Amino acid sequence: MQDIVSKWGREVAERGFAQVPNYLMQINLHVHDDHQLSPAEMVVLLQLVASWWKVNEMPFPSMSTLAQRAGISERQVQRAIKALEQKGYLTKAKKKIKGVIASNVYDLSPLVKILQTVAEHFINKHPRNIHAPKDTKTEKRVYVERRSDGDYAVRKPQAQRAQAIAPTQAGAIALARELDPAAVPHVERVRHAKPDKWRKA
Repeated sequence: MQDIVSKWGREVAERGFAQVPNYLMQINLHVHDDHQLSPAEMVVLLQLVASWWKVNEMPFPSMSTLAQRAGISERQVQRAIKALEQKGYLTKAKKKIKGVIASNVYDLSPLVKILQTVAEHFINKHPRNIHAPKDTKTEKRVYVERRSDGDYAVRKPQAQRAQAIAPTQAGAIALARELDPAAVPHVERVRHAKPDKWRKA
């Protein structure tokens, strides 16, 4: 992060950065002519990648947003997305909110597979040191703590407000498991002798 601040300045760095693989930036060097990207297709694809924040949540910028960011017309965006679909870089679906179609969503998993294939065939001579992500499933917690009025609150890490409140600790633990089955409920130790004042329920 410090390198980013030194290069771009704190105000720019604090606005955030997008993750764009170098293999994507150089994609036209590695694919056949019929799969190469035009300037419009490239800039639209980069905007979609920049809007993809979480691995399991597909990006859904509107046509007008993509057009404004890319500096092209909405019609050009539509043509670029159609071409990207035909070339196998993405698939498009409809995002529904309460049963009403709100916008398009873009599945970029085809792009991921293409880049993985490129990486297998065009070996990187200068690989970066990449650390595998931690197993968040084993680390995911939810806390059950006693409040001053005697009942028990269910709270996510770093959260200021309780997700739920129960009159007993057992009831709060049951609520915590119901609210997030993947999280491990932790309760306060009776004695805080250890560095971690929490223990598994």
